[in-house]
Amino acid sequence: MSNSQDGYRVAILGASSLPGIEIPNMLRERHFPVASLATLEDGAGPRLPVLNFSGPVPEESLADFPVQSQVKGEELDFLFIASETGWKADLVDSTLKGGGRVIHLAGNCGMVGKGGVMRIPSLGADSDEGPSTLPGNLIASPHPATLILAPLLTRLERRFSISSLVTEIFESASAQGAEGIEELQHQTMNLLKFQKIPEKVFGAQLAFNFLPRLGGEKSPGRKMTNGQEVRLELEYFLGRHFRMPVPRVFQVPLFYSIGVSLYVELDDPALLHEVEQAIQGAGVEVRGALDEPPSPVEVAGSDAVVAEVIPAGGEAGMDYWIWAVADNVRISARNAVEIAESLIPKREN
Repeated sequence: MSNSQDGYRVAILGASSLPGIEIPNMLRERHFPVASLATLEDGAGPRLPVLNFSGPVPEESLADFPVQSQVKGEELDFLFIASETGWKADLVDSTLKGGGRVIHLAGNCGMVGKGGVMRIPSLGADSDEGPSTLPGNLIASPHPATLILAPLLTRLERRFSISSLVTEIFESASAQGAEGIEELQHQTMNLLKFQKIPEKVFGAQLAFNFLPRLGGEKSPGRKMTNGQEVRLELEYFLGRHFRMPVPRVFQVPLFYSIGVSLYVELDDPALLHEVEQAIQGAGVEVRGALDEPPSPVEVAGSDAVVAEVIPAGGEAGMDYWIWAVADNVRISARNAVEIAESLIPKREN
């Protein structure tokens, strides 16, 4: 890795995907030392968002970095892979062999099988489970739902003995990329005009509706988040002793953000404010009953996870519902950049 005082050589593969658009914003906001930035496509062509409430990075703001369109992997310090189709074996291999770090925003558990590790630096202690032929050089950033649930569950486990858990994940159209946002927009407009709706992405009507799964044959190659994969990610960070049920995932008619509903049953009673204090911390803002309820629209464009705790109505102090929302694209980009920051020597960070 370069030790140049001018900064690090960075490339983003899948640069026109939603996370790929957000990463330059995050690099700039966090003052990451960039010497050069290469924005590369993954072969699928440009996929710019139709409705991006948080706003794509303006073209002129890329002038903050020397931008390249061609790059050699062995010359890179950091390669961000920002789309599921963005795995280019030759570029990845040459980056790793040259001593660079590859950070995959869509790799998840599958990256561990390729010799990588997963990271959530804000948890404070990274997990190094699983074999790694190139330790620390091939890193996956987990699913946005994991980025929300892992801190909440870690903090709850420190304070309380948990009897049982149930969780549901509500994904927006942005989980299917810019194509999902575009199709939801067209579905909404066409329904209001009593016209036929497109179903290529979702395979069914999502506008004014929600789906427990995509429409199968009408959306070949498309899939929703696998709840089992989220569970495996949580076990990776929390330990296999933490027996969490497989999360249930729903596709909802929102353009951006993600919502998580978590039911927690405790072994011993706890006061509401104790549960609120337990989950409050870095990156998590807790709202009280007199505050505005957290909403997916509110957090679009924000880095924060906003949550509220509600007594579930069972035996006093034994069970609670936690509702948490975040901008799925922003928190994924933030975690990826935080991974890169954690790999910079302290004297340079």
